[in-house]
Amino acid sequence: MYFGYPTVWLRDNCQCSNCFNPLALGRSFLMQNLLSAPEADDARLSDAGDVEIRWKDGHESVFKAEWLQRRAFTEQARQKYRSRFSLPKRDRAQRDRAQRDRAQRDRAQRDGAQRDGAQRDRGFWISLSKKKR
Repeated sequence: MYFGYPTVWLRDNCQCSNCFNPLALGRSFLMQNLLSAPEADDARLSDAGDVEIRWKDGHESVFKAEWLQRRAFTEQARQKYRSRFSLPKRDRAQRDRAQRDRAQRDRAQRDGAQRDGAQRDRGFWISLSKKKR
C-alpha cells in the first residue's frame, strides 16, 4: 500500500525527543524554526518497516509504520476524521447562521456606537459654536 505525505508535514510531526513533547502531545520547537520547504537528504525503510529520514539540516526522524498509516492522507481517512470531528451538516448550518447573526449584531453595535460618538462630537462642536456667538 502506498501513502504520500508532504515533507513539511513529516518534518513538523517528527516524533523524536527533541521535536515532540509526550506530556504536551505536541511539538517542542517553534514553528518559525521549521523550514517552509524542508528537504530530505536520505530516506529509507528500516527492517522493522519504519520510515527513517535524514533531513538536509542534519536532523533525523523515525516514523513507525503503523503511526503513519493511522495518519494517512487518503479519502477514506479524511472521511473517518470528518465523521469523528465534524458537526452534521444541519448543525454546521445552524452554527454558521449563528456566527453570521453574531457578526451582524456586533457590526450594528459598533456602527451605532460610532454614530452616537459622531453625534456627541457634533453636539459638542455645535454647542461650542453657539456659545461663541
